[in-house]
Amino acid sequence: MIVAAVADVLLQLSLKPGEVHRYKVVRAYRETEGTGTLTYTEDWSFTVAPGDGPKRKIRVSSRLSGFKVDDSAVPLDAQAPTTWEEERVANGQVLARDPDLYFPLLRGRQNRVLDVKFGTDPHPIGSKWEADKPADPETGFPAATWTWTLSAATDATATIVLKFAERETERPVTADGTIVIDRKDGWPVSVDVTVRNTEIPGDEERSKADLTVTWKRL
Repeated sequence: MIVAAVADVLLQLSLKPGEVHRYKVVRAYRETEGTGTLTYTEDWSFTVAPGDGPKRKIRVSSRLSGFKVDDSAVPLDAQAPTTWEEERVANGQVLARDPDLYFPLLRGRQNRVLDVKFGTDPHPIGSKWEADKPADPETGFPAATWTWTLSAATDATATIVLKFAERETERPVTADGTIVIDRKDGWPVSVDVTVRNTEIPGDEERSKADLTVTWKRL
């Protein structure tokens, strides 16, 4: 048996049927050329569906729990959760994801930024790895490259620095930030990532905006 060095970090996504992972998710949009902001606070849960084999279905539920325009809170009616399915494997890779109901291309390009493919080997601290995807004519997603760097680790967590960039498109989305991973089960502990050169869903003028996404595990 090959034993990794103490400093090496092996990350694997736990996919036990029935396990649930819950998060408080904040999505804050800010106009690039202006001061307007929109902030959505959501409760997300990921539930591993029953099944066997390396590919596992994940049922995702998202419920809006807060909404602000600039610094003013907007009263909310009772919110029914939005649900969708993803397909993942133990190396963290998202193989498939249901499209967003209202803004499939825009939200899909924003959401895929956070996908992390761990690989199958341990990573030394400071190591860098990447994934590259060509343009997808079915979804409309442009070609893109993800680069991840393992910047730090403790016995409990691993901190990954993310760099993301689209290409071969008129308005390429880019992103950077950090994702802290639980070493025990491979799920995020926290996320702090800024997505640039995107736009606010529903903005008829399609003004450029930055989107800061934060997750906190509950």
